[in-house]
Amino acid sequence: MLHLCIYHAKMGTALAEYVAPRCPTGVRVSAVTDVTVDPPQLDTIDALVAFRFPDGLLTRLPRLRWLQLTTAGIDQAARAERPPELLVTHAGSIPVRAVTEFVLMGILSLARNVPALLRQHDARVWRQPGARLIEGATLLLIGLGRIGSEIARTARALGMRVIAATRSGQARVEVERCVTGAELAAVMPQADYVAVCVPAADDTIGLVDQNALSQLKPGACVIDVSRPGVVDHDALLAALRTGTCQAAILDVHEHEPLPSSHPLWDEPGVWITPHCAFEQDREIERLGQLICKNLGHLLAARPLENLAKL
Repeated sequence: MLHLCIYHAKMGTALAEYVAPRCPTGVRVSAVTDVTVDPPQLDTIDALVAFRFPDGLLTRLPRLRWLQLTTAGIDQAARAERPPELLVTHAGSIPVRAVTEFVLMGILSLARNVPALLRQHDARVWRQPGARLIEGATLLLIGLGRIGSEIARTARALGMRVIAATRSGQARVEVERCVTGAELAAVMPQADYVAVCVPAADDTIGLVDQNALSQLKPGACVIDVSRPGVVDHDALLAALRTGTCQAAILDVHEHEPLPSSHPLWDEPGVWITPHCAFEQDREIERLGQLICKNLGHLLAARPLENLAKL
């Protein structure tokens, strides 16, 4: 009997209800929604589906063979103490379209000045706020993985010029130009919109810093859907206040929820969103399908999908 434990505060019950009837015979599925404490029956769990987990949990599960993360990012597993033979898979294929649509929503919203329209609506002010076309505008993508590649494809279809910055300086999809992170400041002045979608890693934390942001041209906008710390939000706030950056949509923050006293809330050019770029109405179904597929691969000793390199 293989025990699959779905250990998730928000989706634990719903995921278990989706996965359990679709599992092969001989698999037991349990759901745990209190992720502040260890799940019960530690010594029986062979596979764990999780987002966050207590320190040391992975080493307190003597039978654990596989960890399926519910996120595209793998930094929580990379930081954790874990058995060396543990298989870790991520959910990077699940949020690709949702995050792409969020970024395109952001670009279109900033181009059409939607934040100002909403403020004017609330204040009952009738005034045209100013707008611009995105056709022919330049999008700089910092990160060109699964999400960045899909953003590039969609943006090009809308007539945008796309340039990119990647770790290698190589692009997996068609873009006009691709540079390394070390060359980022050189291409920042070309961007009308900057979308940051890299994972957290030693070479990405602090990547979009004061030096890079200072190269933005007036009117440029930043959309951050990466991980906390990739964009220096203090430097971004300074760029907004000096007019170097016109507007920003920030979906990730060092402290979440973002404290109500944080100055970003009061900055006119900033749109704070509650780490929701990944949200979609099909998340349970798609995560459940991935879990079932990887469970089948595990039982048949076949390679797992979305296997992380840690």
